[in-house]
Amino acid sequence: MLPAVRDGGAYVAVTEPSTPAAERGIAVGRVAVEPSAAGLAALLAELAAGRLVTRIAARLPLAEAAEAHRRQDRGGLRGKLVLIP
Repeated sequence: MLPAVRDGGAYVAVTEPSTPAAERGIAVGRVAVEPSAAGLAALLAELAAGRLVTRIAARLPLAEAAEAHRRQDRGGLRGKLVLIP
């Protein structure tokens, strides 16, 4: 993917094997995350308090999870698909 980055641009990999050597003044980095129940709970609290806002494209019953996947695959969504019980 590095050839697609403009000279002097930036590239961030999400897995170690795909972190290329820097070239053409491109800043190269890597990001990694670890699952965190406490972090997720904090994000949910921010969302519930209205301090974290996300766009929701549609809410679908859990029974329509396959349809949610089809919609996601088609692309063009403006927001997230939320599955509800």
